Amino acid sequence: LAMTLITVSELPSANPFLNLVCPGFQFLDQNVHYVLKDRAECSVNWPITGTNTTAKLHNSYLNIARPPLSPHSNESNTYVSLPYHVTSLFRKIVDTKDKKLEGNMHIGANINALNHDPFKIINLNPGCMTEIIDINNHYGRSYEPEAHTRNPFNKLTNNFNKLLKLSASSLSHHSVPGEDFHSLVQLHEAKVPSSVFPGIIDKILLFNPETYTKELQSPSTAKLLISSHVNVLNVIAIGSDSNYKSTKEIVTSDPLIPYQDETGEASLSTKSIENSQPASESKKVVEEPLLRVQFRNNSVITAIKSFVWKEKDPIVILGLDSGEVVILNLSQLNYQVFDDLGLEKPAGQQLHDNTSIKSGHKVLTHPDYEFLIVAGYSNGEVLIIDPYAPHQSEQRSEEKFKKSGSVSSARYTKKVVGIDAHVTYFKKFDLSLFAKGQISPPSEDQIYYPYYLVGHFKISHKPVTAITSTILHKEDDPVNFHQTPLILAIACDDGFVRFIDFMFTYNCNYGDANNKTHRSILTDTISNYFNNGVTDIQFSPDLKFFCVVGQGDLIEVFKMTYYNVNGLLSKNSTSLSKAQSHTNMSILNGNITGRRSRSGTVNSVNSSNQATNNASLFLSPHSITPSNSMDISRNDQSSRAPGVSTKELNPPVIKSIKIVARLKSHTNTVRKVKFVKENLFGGGELETTNILVYKLISCGFDGKVIIWEFDYKALSKLKVPRPKEKQKDQEQKEKEPKEIRKSRLDGELVEQSSELVSSFYRSLYDIRFKRHYKSLTKNGKLKNVNFGTLFHPIIDDKLVPSIEIPLLSLDLSNLVHDGKIDGFHLDPMNFWCYGKNGDIFRYVIS
Repeated sequence: LAMTLITVSELPSANPFLNLVCPGFQFLDQNVHYVLKDRAECSVNWPITGTNTTAKLHNSYLNIARPPLSPHSNESNTYVSLPYHVTSLFRKIVDTKDKKLEGNMHIGANINALNHDPFKIINLNPGCMTEIIDINNHYGRSYEPEAHTRNPFNKLTNNFNKLLKLSASSLSHHSVPGEDFHSLVQLHEAKVPSSVFPGIIDKILLFNPETYTKELQSPSTAKLLISSHVNVLNVIAIGSDSNYKSTKEIVTSDPLIPYQDETGEASLSTKSIENSQPASESKKVVEEPLLRVQFRNNSVITAIKSFVWKEKDPIVILGLDSGEVVILNLSQLNYQVFDDLGLEKPAGQQLHDNTSIKSGHKVLTHPDYEFLIVAGYSNGEVLIIDPYAPHQSEQRSEEKFKKSGSVSSARYTKKVVGIDAHVTYFKKFDLSLFAKGQISPPSEDQIYYPYYLVGHFKISHKPVTAITSTILHKEDDPVNFHQTPLILAIACDDGFVRFIDFMFTYNCNYGDANNKTHRSILTDTISNYFNNGVTDIQFSPDLKFFCVVGQGDLIEVFKMTYYNVNGLLSKNSTSLSKAQSHTNMSILNGNITGRRSRSGTVNSVNSSNQATNNASLFLSPHSITPSNSMDISRNDQSSRAPGVSTKELNPPVIKSIKIVARLKSHTNTVRKVKFVKENLFGGGELETTNILVYKLISCGFDGKVIIWEFDYKALSKLKVPRPKEKQKDQEQKEKEPKEIRKSRLDGELVEQSSELVSSFYRSLYDIRFKRHYKSLTKNGKLKNVNFGTLFHPIIDDKLVPSIEIPLLSLDLSNLVHDGKIDGFHLDPMNFWCYGKNGDIFRYVIS
């Protein structure tokens, strides 16, 4: 189909553009394909794959429509990203009506910038958020959900607003809503009065129950484009040929570019593609979504996360400005609303205490849960939600709450149950591998918690802006928990990134300042160079490196190394008894040998040159990483010793975090960064000359998408001044750490216990803590150090190696007027770029 081409017979006045921050949106339009006239870079050499590969910008783009700016909405009315077809029209008006003589004019120039903005934190205004998920081979067959499966979308609770339970095989008119959930089909067909349904959804704009399941399960449907703009959610199907599947040409009376003239009346002065049409009719090439839902009018979707669960259920998780978390199952067409989260005001009302969700949700995997949802809020609080929590726990919680003499109407009200120097705890949690179900500390016995709430804590006074983890849910890359550190990284608008190790949450032994055995679960804190708002954080696929981007124009890369705990706590092996005693040490859990590395790390992976049968006891015998780190593989099962159960293995913990490089090419805030997977193109087509050579993609608010190559071994070393007392430090390394010597049991074997291993984790952290602050304090003495966590200093930019020449820089500033590129998606045939204004551009790779 020919894309929508806009030609204007008579240019409107510039006044409506100058007097409105969001001109041209009087109604919610359809998602329209527009012709791209001014293609900035038609074709470029594509550096991700081979040298003969090119990427060509497609001659059209899709605009995800937004609703009109409502005075009742909580959306920002100061800064609104406008699509290309609106900004290009304004440029044409300025150029042809002699407005250039009046200076640098821009849309909304006549608006008072000091007006109250209901969104408050305007730099975090979400705009349009888009994600693409692959569903290849997931819907080649129909399926029936098991009747007794612990499905979070089938749980009934008095504290949930639940809607829409509908299996993929039952999208029919025979679905009858239950007491606590409602059918989307019946809501769409208005068979049930709207007063019966919770007020989270205003209306179902587009949904066809007869074709929805067929399209979703069709083998030709390869991807789903999931996009939200203000309060409207769109689910769009993409075919295996990377083209949109529901592109149609329609004739409508709605104008292509609606605007108001100086009299305030709608003016229709546009013509359509190919043939001139009367002003009352226009042709549009639109994209019909499989599902289009509009939430309540005063809501703003501020976070979105989508993934495929168990290879069959596309799941969308939404965060609203009112603090609610919504989970939508696209195959079963049901969703839950988590609203009992300790908010200051009931759900559905505007919150004035900055409790809206500002960071994207992250979905974690854990051996004790199907998956966990981590949500960050603008008041610095973080919640961990288990949508699979048994419903029985809710009944027990309510009974306990009523027996305590509290009010019978159970509603979660947050109360401080623990506090340390850096974290305030409202609900403690144990997510270590030693956890035996959720326990309730004595301090929480008289507090009511919704059964789905796993943890709740406050980590900053600024908004949480980004969350990532080493155990993110990945359908195609399952986590090996005994070879992967259990790290949760949280970035905030204060410029700090905080690392939480779930192994330190064992038995909830934290949060008591008067207990000397308690330590904070916050192990490390790093800052970006400008110590200003962090916008995104990302682990490399092998977890060896960590990227931080933010309001500065830098991409900072940190090197992550880990202690090999299994090398210290492996079971006794009789084959090691002949090893030389002067190079071995007796381990807490047996007589496992292990030479000390040059860096002083006890039993790190490459710390010893043992025989082959001995190396099998360590996690990664084929590690190529430096000796002071351990190689981490999520899928490698061969490194486990024969006959050793995975229950006897323990995950590694952080040993060090050191900055190794800064990447410099952006000229404004860097919004997102992502490592390119080596197996993305399959069959080894991705060029890799070294396992420590990575390709990264970043985008920012300068209108640029940049592709980098990061070669760790090619970088110069960090220019850090050497300590003066080098000889003493070397002697200290030769000595066995006091905490390890205390763990000797004269060769006697003891049964490994959770308490013993947990204390050993603490001992390793104490070693890090003392060494870290000893190297930072004068004369090597710790004086008045009461940090409770490791604060890593900001290294002078002159001392850190930098990369200033990228592989490729795509400049889309001519197409995105405010330069705000919000994200991207890469597959073997296409590279998609998302603007905050709702425009989606596509480069075709060939």
